[in-house]
Amino acid sequence: MNVWHDATTELQLRKVIHYYAASNLPPSIDAALVLAFVALEILERWTLGAPLPRDADTRLRNTLTRHGIPHSIPPSLPDLAAVKNKNGWTDGPKSLTEMRHRVAHPDPAVAELPISARMDAWLLVTGYIELIVLAVTQYSGDYRNRLQRDLWVGQVDAVPWRTRPRT
Repeated sequence: MNVWHDATTELQLRKVIHYYAASNLPPSIDAALVLAFVALEILERWTLGAPLPRDADTRLRNTLTRHGIPHSIPPSLPDLAAVKNKNGWTDGPKSLTEMRHRVAHPDPAVAELPISARMDAWLLVTGYIELIVLAVTQYSGDYRNRLQRDLWVGQVDAVPWRTRPRT
């Protein structure tokens, strides 16, 4: 199926790509995180359909599960993992939604999150966006995983939902 020939799919993907691209050129890391979350929430609502779970981390977790994407925080994002552990958050979706909430609705009584953890969160959100878009477009090849920091030029990973090796 060529998803770009479906008007609804094309519209949703154009919105997602707009916010995804905007999150790559923000005035601050906090703005980047919020813009990336807009793209992620468009993907959640579009791919999950109604009724949607009320809480954001469940919506994100369900979206990732639907597309075969892991919920864990990869070892390449240690500052995000440290904040997750310090706060007792369960996984990537819970950590990201809590961080987005703290950025979008700051509480002066709560300590600000470290910039390095917010940068890790942005990397994970944009990584999730990339994988969900690839899944929605039924891509099953290799991709450049932005969460793997120490890669050689041309080194790629298989998409997580691919069940059989490529020949």
